[in-house]
Parts: sequence; structure tokens; C-alpha cells
Amino acid sequence: MGGEDFAASSRVLGGVLALGSFRTGLTVLHYDLGTVEARDGANNSLGEIEPAQTAFVLSAAFPVLDWLDLGASAKLLRLSASCSLGCGALDETSTGSAFDLGAVATLTANRALRGGLLLRNLGAGIGYADGPSDPLPSRIRLGMEADLPALFRSPDAWLDGDLGLLLRLDLQQTLSEFDDFDAHFGAELRWRELLLIRGGYAGSNEGRSGPTIGLGLRYAGLVLDLGYAFNDFARFASGTPLQLSVGYGF
Repeated sequence: MGGEDFAASSRVLGGVLALGSFRTGLTVLHYDLGTVEARDGANNSLGEIEPAQTAFVLSAAFPVLDWLDLGASAKLLRLSASCSLGCGALDETSTGSAFDLGAVATLTANRALRGGLLLRNLGAGIGYADGPSDPLPSRIRLGMEADLPALFRSPDAWLDGDLGLLLRLDLQQTLSEFDDFDAHFGAELRWRELLLIRGGYAGSNEGRSGPTIGLGLRYAGLVLDLGYAFNDFARFASGTPLQLSVGYGF
């Protein structure tokens, strides 16, 4: 996946391997945060600092009951900042680790209603030089998913099963900050599992609130998704929140 945002860009590469009912996955995420001009006490330019973040995530999931799946992820994090001109030998790097725990429950016999609970960024956090570790923002997230019309009637009720509608709701709270609450709602209209049209709304305290739209294509194992967010950063022509995801299932 690749995405361009205001003053930053993201690149994500990942894969999942199935071993019977056990799933394991590896994901590498890299965030390029652009450049920051460095100046001395006399306001003279010293060059440009290039901050970046990289995360390596190893995940595993397995079913413990017919209706309950459990999963966990271990994350290795790296924060870096370098300067190629007059900033001196600046090449600061900090590393840390964290882990996530999650559960997904099927709430109806036909799997049309599911719920999930996630605890994110647990652990020691990021260490800076010889100083104490800085904990990451631990968060709790609750999600619900409803597949229509299978939730209320036969799955083939709409156009003999060719047309379906998926509704999702995510609620997230940062455990250490009472005013940091996010809510996300989305709907996905699909035709024959080939064409998907999406719309939603994101409410966030981080300046990312607004509607979203998306388009997805599925064919012969190929997955192609395009999404756009009309959030507070969308008015900046140099960094529109556009994301393109490409995947393939073997």
C-alpha cells in the first residue's frame, strides 16, 4: 500500500501465511515525514533534517472456539532523523517495542454479525539514548460488522445474492487521555464480489474528521483499492489524502 498525505508519505508491504487454521503475518511500514529546516541560534540555515519512522510487525491468529478467534502482534519500532549538510554528524536513531492483543467473535450462526476488541501499543515504548523509555499511546478499540441482507433474511435476497451491503463501526479511546476519542463508520456496497463502492465518515481529535469514499476491484485473486478522505488536510493541494492498495491472494 502507498499513500500520500499532508507533508508525509507512507509505504506498507505485508503478507499472511495460512498453516491449517493458524495464520501468521509479517508487515513492514515506513513513514517518510518529509524535511524540517534546521537553524542555529543566529537563525542561519544548517540544512534539512529528514525524520522517518519504520515498524516491523509480526502477527499470529488462531481460532480457539467455533465463534471466537484470538490474535497478537509484536512490533519493533525505529525512529530516525538525519541531516546531510551543516547539522553536524546528526544521525539520531531510537528503537522500541510494543505488542497488541485482539479478539474477534461471531455473534450469529450465519456469521452476518461480528464484533472485535483490540488493545494496541502495550509494552515499554520507545527508548531515547540513555534516558527513560517513553511509552506509546495505549489504545482500546471496539469494532462491529454487519453483513446485509444476510443478517435479517436469506443471503440471496438482493438480486439473487449478487448484491450485498457491509456496515462497519469502529470506536477507539486512548487509555491515558480522556479527550482522545475516535469514531469511524463505513458502508460497502458490493456486486458479485467483483466491484465494491465504499463511503464513510471519520471523526477524530487529530484533525482527520470528514467523509471518505472508495472503490475496490476483485478479480482472479487480484485486489485493487482506491480511497480518498475529505478530511481537514484535503484542502492542501500538495498533500491530498489519497491511498492506493494492491494485493494478491495465492
